Amino acid sequence: MVQKSRRTGLCGLTTQRHEWQFKEKVMKNTKITCPSEQTELAESYREKGDFVQAVHWFRQAAEQGYREAQNKLALRYQQGEGVEQDSIQAAYWLRLAAEQGLAQAQRNLGYCHEDGEGVEQSYEQAAYWLHQAAVQSDAAAQHALGVCWYKGQGVEQDSCTALYWFVQAAEEGHTGAQFIAGAMYRSGDGIEADHYAAKKFFQKAVENSTAQTSELESMALEMARNELEFLEEEIAAAGDYENENLDIALDYLREEKYDLALHVLKKAARVSNSTAQNLLGTLLFMGENVEEDIEQGIAWLERASKLGNREAQEFLESKREYIEDYRKKTVFRKEGIKCPADIAREHYKQGEYHRALEMLENAADLRHTDLKFQIVFGTPGHNWIIQLFSPSQKWAL
Repeated sequence: MVQKSRRTGLCGLTTQRHEWQFKEKVMKNTKITCPSEQTELAESYREKGDFVQAVHWFRQAAEQGYREAQNKLALRYQQGEGVEQDSIQAAYWLRLAAEQGLAQAQRNLGYCHEDGEGVEQSYEQAAYWLHQAAVQSDAAAQHALGVCWYKGQGVEQDSCTALYWFVQAAEEGHTGAQFIAGAMYRSGDGIEADHYAAKKFFQKAVENSTAQTSELESMALEMARNELEFLEEEIAAAGDYENENLDIALDYLREEKYDLALHVLKKAARVSNSTAQNLLGTLLFMGENVEEDIEQGIAWLERASKLGNREAQEFLESKREYIEDYRKKTVFRKEGIKCPADIAREHYKQGEYHRALEMLENAADLRHTDLKFQIVFGTPGHNWIIQLFSPSQKWAL
């Protein structure tokens, strides 16, 4: 007995049945009305070099509201492929797809606003649309949004938040973001330098590099390799005194010399001593006998947790609901790069009453409608690094 495929194909057909019926329709010249099939046919024509027919079928699907086709049609207009180049039409179709939540279209529309292509130039709108794509784990958008925060384009300049987005992009495999994150952790400007994190991201950048790089990118990658060598030496040296620092810190805590204890704990925590990271994170999170710093506390606890520290893992789990609520109230502050009242108003106009109410409730809880979104990571030291890895050709499917 043949087992039926559990994969569902386009338009509700199983994959095998869909492919057979689609090919039969094309061979018999049967009218194709399903937008996903029209898009597939357009891609087939494009692969064969028939760009005019590709645009025809992309348009058929796009006019039915199929967001993938809208994004692809926009790209044809932007490149002048199979149709006369038209930045205004490109932006028009991008907006339709972006408003339906397609991350690639949101990112591409952000690029349009950044460069003033087909729309009014606006860094604020660029940051808004890049943010929408970034929260959907679009690595290119996360990297571009990091650049916005670093340069203060469309948002208030904040290197800490810039690093947050570079790290997100780096974790998704973006080579440029990996290099930038490594450099920022290495320099330690605005944060405690983290040699292990720097090594991690430099290593990722080197591993992901390809032969097709520019001269400047090759120089940067060579620098990353050199930094890796230096970091190996420094980490090895640091290992000799990390336990000694932890013992000193514990003595200071027993003597109630909390400021001195924190200073020494940070030294041990920097070289990935999970016990020091857990203790430092707990002290900062709870704010007992030291100045409370919840963001830093969470950051150190999460580092300890990733290294397998059971106490940190249990603490984070016990505070999970509180941390989720805290982060939710923090992230909303810059959602859409607008104030909560504006965000709520837009949700209300769109009939999203629950989200509108949530925005207003969060604003009331925080007693402030224009609070700065801060995540404790760090500050980069080299602007040329940001420029170096800014995409030369931004648009992508």
